[in-house]
Amino acid sequence: MKKEIITFTLAIGFSALASAATTLEAEWVGFTPGGAATTGTYTVVAGNGGMSISDNVLTVSNVVKANRAHVDISAASLSLYGGLTISMEVSAVSNTSNVGRRIVMGLGGATTANLFTIGSKAESQAPYQAEFQFNGSPSNVSYNSAIARAEIAEIAGTATPAHLTITSVYDSASEKVVFTMYSGSTIVAQATANNTDTAKQALNTLTLSGWTDSDTASVTEKIHRLAIYSGAMTAEEVSDLHRAWTTPSVPEPATATLSLLALAGLAARRRRK
Repeated sequence: MKKEIITFTLAIGFSALASAATTLEAEWVGFTPGGAATTGTYTVVAGNGGMSISDNVLTVSNVVKANRAHVDISAASLSLYGGLTISMEVSAVSNTSNVGRRIVMGLGGATTANLFTIGSKAESQAPYQAEFQFNGSPSNVSYNSAIARAEIAEIAGTATPAHLTITSVYDSASEKVVFTMYSGSTIVAQATANNTDTAKQALNTLTLSGWTDSDTASVTEKIHRLAIYSGAMTAEEVSDLHRAWTTPSVPEPATATLSLLALAGLAARRRRK
């Protein structure tokens, strides 16, 4: 069953974005052999890329090949224009190729294979500053200068998992599609696409660690959790999601009470002995 999350509005540097409902399409709460989603009918497949699963963590190797590890999302009827949220816990992002860019995730469209990526610039351009690429190039977006772009190497380049969330939504006021990247609940980059019509095409592939159809800029990374939503979450909802993903679960009151009664009974039996 799909989970419904009702969204409100977002106004950060751009005009307020229209309200929408987000629906959980697929989620991997840890990974199991075979790559099947915990929720939803989707599966991560290796493609031509090196992929392994151990201790519920998906490791994608740095391979200079197209058709890397990916998820076929064509059945979900998603688009950047229609609203999208992708959230992932990722760690150990590294790139040993001479390209230098670190592309954490890519999206392929029905007519544009290399439609969208999130990742970072090469070190020679800026120290791995957060970056979007749209329609095959980083030059096809305009950044919100009011938001400082963080360094991906600092966020997700360590052994500690980072929680990255990416949203895409059409802003009717500016008539542009807005991309936002969060680290936890903090916005670390925001930009608009230079071509709204291109963003309307249906998405068919979510690629991990590089472009969907290119042999450049791949990375090695570990993915601990992954979720795909139709509809764009607001900043408040992203914060709630981050809190839910990172807060340890607490037993329900009834469960806690039963546990205490069991312990009390055990102590009483020991005293009688």
